[in-house]
Amino acid sequence: MDKCKQRMFKLAERFKSSRSAFIALGDETRQLIIIALLESDHNGIRVGEIT
Repeated sequence: MDKCKQRMFKLAERFKSSRSAFIALGDETRQLIIIALLESDHNGIRVGEIT
């Protein structure tokens, strides 16, 4: 099996194992909340700052 095909196979396996996360993130609101949390200060963020 060539390297490209091996990489694609590994990517497919990782994608399969992450499917539940993709389903949970399918909602745009959830995605925006996660982005806000990731971009916030490491000390946390209040709910009012997200909305």
